[in-house]
Amino acid sequence: MVRGGDIVGDHRLIFAGPGETIELSHHAQDRSGFARGALVAARWVVGRPPGLYSMADVLGL
Repeated sequence: MVRGGDIVGDHRLIFAGPGETIELSHHAQDRSGFARGALVAARWVVGRPPGLYSMADVLGL
């Protein structure tokens, strides 16, 4: 992982098989996207019973 300049988030998902890889990457230059997701999750959880939730629950996946 390399962070420099204005990169605040660097994520990679790698699928590897014999002789090949598929890679999906995401580079965030500011934290506003993370903050928006946190606010969506906070609004969603209000009024829900105590429990373990994931972003898949929040997003309806």
